[in-house]
Amino acid sequence: MRSRVRPFRPEDLSAYLTLRLALWPEGGDDLEEVEGLLQDPDQAAFVAEVEG
Repeated sequence: MRSRVRPFRPEDLSAYLTLRLALWPEGGDDLEEVEGLLQDPDQAAFVAEVEG
């Protein structure tokens, strides 16, 4: 099984919000907060993908 790390893309947002909600049930799905973080030039977001 191969994996790769790549920059976060807008199409990842739905899965990312689902993950945040699982980790932080009391507010992990705050779209405004996430969008603010993703637009902050001092922040970086990456996605780890596993093929297969």
